[in-house]
Amino acid sequence: MEKRRFTIGQMADVCNLSAEQLRNYDRIGLISPVIRGENNYRYYSEEQIEDVLLIKEMKNAGLSLKSIKSLLDDKNILKIKASLENHLAIQREKLYASLKSYDLIVNYLLKINEAIPIVHGAEEAETTLEASRRSYSIIPIAQRPIVFTRYRSSCSVDDTFIFRYTELQNLIEREKIETARGFFLLFHEHYDRQFMSPEEAIGDLELFSNISGSMGNPAYCRYFGGFMAASATHVGPYRETRAVYDDLTNWVTDLGYKTNGLSFQELIIDRRMTSDESKFVTKVYLPLDIVDI
Repeated sequence: MEKRRFTIGQMADVCNLSAEQLRNYDRIGLISPVIRGENNYRYYSEEQIEDVLLIKEMKNAGLSLKSIKSLLDDKNILKIKASLENHLAIQREKLYASLKSYDLIVNYLLKINEAIPIVHGAEEAETTLEASRRSYSIIPIAQRPIVFTRYRSSCSVDDTFIFRYTELQNLIEREKIETARGFFLLFHEHYDRQFMSPEEAIGDLELFSNISGSMGNPAYCRYFGGFMAASATHVGPYRETRAVYDDLTNWVTDLGYKTNGLSFQELIIDRRMTSDESKFVTKVYLPLDIVDI
């Protein structure tokens, strides 16, 4: 019994492809008509339908046409298995990168969604200090791994810290450390120092980000937290946080707690997100009853 043969149009209809796709496959040597007919016209064989189906399946799985051609040139189940396993590993890495990107977007959206009502509340308050007082609380600071840089440098409230931020970000990327993004500034000396003149505002400053994955090099990573802290949220320019620091300290003292001037800040909305300083949102923390953080 003579086997059926198919013109390019018929093959396209049977396999749900366009004739142009088949012509392209022919041009690159992926699959070509194998039967010669009258006037040297070429036809596809019935067996080649299976090859086209394999091409479609592997293409839908994400394999390149070059990889698929290699599989068709040497149909071998072990070779197909190895090729699929290799591609699976590549896709797994892409999925992992996509999930990291998704988590980063969610993290930024959460920060912005948290900040918007705070900013609106501050706009309705008589003073920025009044708005901050609404947020005063005593909270636990959970212990977590962080990636950090720490050394003496400018800690002036008017400093943009752009080079310190860049240094930390470059460290995170170089060491391939997974973080929840966001920056914290930890002042290992009294918070007064950041409000001194730029020439005097030199101190022991640590910048850090929370690690969301595994710990890295201990030279750059450590654990932070495991204590209670007084917290306040300030809306406005950084230089205006002085009143919040002092008022929060008095509030803590009235409650019977002790502080030693050490502090850290969490940048919720900063100059990376807005150029309007009146919209900056900064969380201020005063650790309680501890001598070192």
